[in-house]
Amino acid sequence: MSAVRLEGIDAHRASVSRLFWDNMLIGQPLPFQLTCGTQFERFCLEWYFANSADSVVAVKDDQVVGYALVCIDHDSFHRGERRNLARLVVSLVVALVTFRANRQSVEFYARRLRDSVSLLASRRQIPDDVDVHAHVNIDHAHHNGVVARVLRDHIDGRCITLGRRGWFGEMNAVGGSRVVGLQRVVGHIVSVETNHTFSWLLGQPVSRLTTVRTTSDREAA
Repeated sequence: MSAVRLEGIDAHRASVSRLFWDNMLIGQPLPFQLTCGTQFERFCLEWYFANSADSVVAVKDDQVVGYALVCIDHDSFHRGERRNLARLVVSLVVALVTFRANRQSVEFYARRLRDSVSLLASRRQIPDDVDVHAHVNIDHAHHNGVVARVLRDHIDGRCITLGRRGWFGEMNAVGGSRVVGLQRVVGHIVSVETNHTFSWLLGQPVSRLTTVRTTSDREAA
């Protein structure tokens, strides 16, 4: 069995994009073509590629099987996020007025907006001194914990190097067993909210978990 190695994301943009879409719905792709999908991907990923020094992909058997997109500068992140959100909104408005937006996409974006509002409340549960965030995505065939721990340890390492107390992220879960497993790998859960978008798409309740991992979590592992 080959080991998992880490590489920078710059040379792997296509693989990150593939994983982003293939795993969009907790290990599976969306069941429809998303209107303004290119602009949506840019909104979600563009800042990390423009500020890629702390982010990595996990490679096994010469295939990218996961990634950790890491942000250590939230002011810069929010500026980039606002720019890309504006471009997405403009594209969506044009698609709507020209009748090029499909019904599922309209529902998707409406529910994402609702989830964004609840996300703001969840973020208030994060300690003020935990100021690094990470977006982790792993190929569904490698959800055995090995890749997750390698990526987790990389993020921990960046926090240690930078003198940061810890990091936070959001994950989605169906059922209590995954909640327990996530706590064992990433730290503790500070907020649990309904993911309205994924609950609608999967036809069953899906929770969005806001997780925090600090120095004390690393020492206890």
